[in-house]
Order: sequence, then C-alpha cells, then structure tokens
Amino acid sequence: MLYQNFFSLKKYLQSYFPNLAYLYLIVMEEDFERIKMMEDIIKYFPEANNFSLLKFSFPTPIKEIFYSFNTPSLLGKTNICIFDKIDLYKKNALKEILFYLKDIKDELFLLLGAKEKKTLLTILTEVTKRGVVVDLSEETKKDKENRLYFFIREKAAQNKKMILKDAIDEIFKKTNLVLSSVEKEMEKVISYVGEKNVIDKEDILNVCSNMRVNFFWKIAEEIIWKEDPFNVELEKEYVDSTFFYSLLGHLRYQLKKGLEINERNKNRYFWDIDKRAVFLKKSFFKKSLIELFKIDLISRKNVNSYIALLDLFRAKIKYFMDYETG
Repeated sequence: MLYQNFFSLKKYLQSYFPNLAYLYLIVMEEDFERIKMMEDIIKYFPEANNFSLLKFSFPTPIKEIFYSFNTPSLLGKTNICIFDKIDLYKKNALKEILFYLKDIKDELFLLLGAKEKKTLLTILTEVTKRGVVVDLSEETKKDKENRLYFFIREKAAQNKKMILKDAIDEIFKKTNLVLSSVEKEMEKVISYVGEKNVIDKEDILNVCSNMRVNFFWKIAEEIIWKEDPFNVELEKEYVDSTFFYSLLGHLRYQLKKGLEINERNKNRYFWDIDKRAVFLKKSFFKKSLIELFKIDLISRKNVNSYIALLDLFRAKIKYFMDYETG
C-alpha cells in the first residue's frame, strides 16, 4: 500500500486496526518529522504498550541491525524496530536490506525511514507489496499545513484546551511550517496560558515576542531536568507573586511532560530529555506535582517569602531525585 497524504495514512491506521501491516517505509525530508510520523504510527500497534523498541540509523552495519531485530526479547515483548536514514547506504548495503526484508517475520514490526527515495526503488516496491509506504517527499504546502493544523489541534486537546484558527495561522507565520518549531511554540503557549481553556491569537503573539516567557521556560527546564535544582540562582528581590505564579505554570508543564514520557515503554525514547525522564522514574514526577500543588495552596495564604516556597519545592524534588531514581 502507498500513501502520499497524512490523512489517508490516518484513515488506514484507524480502519485496519488491529490488523495492521508489520512493515513500513516513511519517506520525508525532515529527520524530526520522520521520527514523529513513526511515533504516531507506533501508537496504533496492538502491542504498543508491551514492546521493546530498537532504534538504528546509518551507518550501523546491516547485519547487526537485523540480528538484533530478529533476536527475541528476554521479557517476551514484541520487537519494534526503527531503522532510519536507509537512503544513505550504498548499493550493496541496500541489496542486503532487501534480502532481509524478503525474509522478515510477520510478527515483528519494522519502520524504515528515508529522506529521499531515488535509490530505494526495489525496497519501495517490496514494502508496497508487503506493507505500507508513506511517501511525503512531494507533499504540497497545503497538505503540510493541514497536517500541522491537525497536530496543533491534537496537541491542544491533549492538554484540555481549544485553539482558535487565527492562533494557528499565527503559529504558521512564526515557525515557517517547521514541525520542531511548531511543537516548541505549542509547549510554550500551553505553559503561558495556564488554566485558560481557549488559546487565541493574542496568546501566540505574547509568547512569540515575550522574552519573559522564554526566561521562565528556561528556569523551569533547569530546575526539573538538571541534576541539582539549586544550581539555578533565584534572587529574592525579583521573586514576587508575578514571578512565582508564572514559574509555577512552567514547572507544572515540565513535570507533566516528564510524566507523559515516563509512562511510555522504557525503551521508547528518542531524545536526551526522554532518557532523563526514564531515569527519574514515574514516582518522581507524581510526587513533585503533589509538592507543587502544596506550595501553590500555601501561597494563597499570607506569604511573606515566595522564594522560600520555591526553595522548599526544590529541596523536595532534590530529595526525590536522589532517592526515587536510578
């Protein structure tokens, strides 16, 4: 099967579930977008919550990849393999890939990734016969806008928010339709709006132009993801109620993001922050969110020192880092 449109692929995944193909080839120019597409496909696999994810890329030797892929998991889990940038291999290596594809077992999921397809015609033909090819190498601007529009709406809904069309249009202007930038702006605006349920154009303009928002975003990342949250210097004279509640929103978002990453299968990570989230364990994020809620409640009473509450929170999460991880 061959799909040259994101929504056609979505329809296939929804219509054929749980009887989906085991073999996929994703052709997209941007590395980040290919990985995101593979992640989206994996979510539909029947074994998505009980698998071992293997991730390989050029120039890993072909034999090593398929040996690992065909070796049963010691925990009895299904192997799912992402093998990216196959178009960078030379002709003989591509023949080797094709040889293994013809002998692949149907109970193992394999997702191949490539930037372009001109050297992959025989592999493309084989995958089209036995699995699914997603070829977005010639995606139109309109199709890409629709795909990113869907991504933004879905991202907002996951955080129990609605985003207006003029806000999405503003994101497109600011990010030039680059998915990694779109995702980053969405994360920032979700933190910025806090408990507000509807994201409008004004929110996007404020986030994209407001250095103060980026400032709080960076502080929250440093506190949650670094080994020592006290490495971030907070000066008492600047930590007023506005500072405190702005930072709380960003801290909450970082913790929720960490919890979401950690709840995936432990082998399923792609970025350094994912590895750190797995190391910190689910209990770290849950307990830290409770402590954040506590200091938020305390702050609603007569408080003389907001920095003392932040120091209390940092002391708590430092304890959790040291004794709830590893």
